[in-house]
Amino acid sequence: MITGLAVTGFFSLTQVRARNENNKGTRMKTRLSLPGVVLLLGIVCLHSGCMTAGRDFKYQNIAALELGRNRSTEYESTFGLPKAVNVKETADGKFESVSYRYLRVDSFGDPFLRALDLEYRNGVLNAYKYFSNFEADKTTVEIEQLKQIQRGASSKSDVLRVLGKPHGMARCPSHSGYFEDRCKSGAEVWNWTALVKRSITQMQGAQEVKSKARDMNNIFIVFDQAGVVKDLEWSQDKNLY
Repeated sequence: MITGLAVTGFFSLTQVRARNENNKGTRMKTRLSLPGVVLLLGIVCLHSGCMTAGRDFKYQNIAALELGRNRSTEYESTFGLPKAVNVKETADGKFESVSYRYLRVDSFGDPFLRALDLEYRNGVLNAYKYFSNFEADKTTVEIEQLKQIQRGASSKSDVLRVLGKPHGMARCPSHSGYFEDRCKSGAEVWNWTALVKRSITQMQGAQEVKSKARDMNNIFIVFDQAGVVKDLEWSQDKNLY
């Protein structure tokens, strides 16, 4: 019963809010991100009696990923045995999708996730996306920094200076679920994803009780052929657990 309630409550717990003072027209999505879904699954995992799921992989090699350079013959030696591999033949070429997942629930019941998705086009790395909330390699991003990014003016070097290295990138066209739709409006897409903890105060009767809330921040930036920002999109999945 607990597991069923947890699954049913995934989307009712999610509220997406946007603040867009300096970037009018910035788009936002309300769909719960995959890392958010998997972290919530960690709570289900705990109630079901499991403490880990999936196989940990060589996340230290994430820094070696480079679009147009890494080949599909290398991912197993670089990261280990993947969770899943799928191949799709399209008019744009042969696309091979490779995914890695590792989930661990600690003794306090908090879920920790590492997730890596790779896409190869005709044997060459075309897209990747990485997320982690483990302390050793957690992905971070500051939503407020987006104020410094301007559509039609900011370059790739400007974005790198403000937001740091992306956690995901794609050359267009891409058939990755993260990037496919966003690729329709540009030549390249970058992504940042981070889990953020914050303190909240709630009333229990006449008493104030402080607790922690977890939000998932997502940023997608689309570049045109000249490497200039064409579109911005950000979202916050609120109160995941």
